[in-house]
Amino acid sequence: MTQERKEIITLRINQDKEDECLIIVSLFGNKEVGIAVSEVQNGDAEIWLNLDYAKKISEALNQAIKQIEENY
Repeated sequence: MTQERKEIITLRINQDKEDECLIIVSLFGNKEVGIAVSEVQNGDAEIWLNLDYAKKISEALNQAIKQIEENY
């Protein structure tokens, strides 16, 4: 099995503004989920999660989204 990075989605936040940034979600070797946060003006930060932590983050995001939708 090759250990390659596969990009899933790139989200461009505040496009064409001074604080523009990218959030990139990737897979690495189908074993880890990567979240990269890149401020166009300042550089990158990356977080790599194994499956258990990726699920916890996903569940937390889904819970937060649900709460926002319920109160919207």
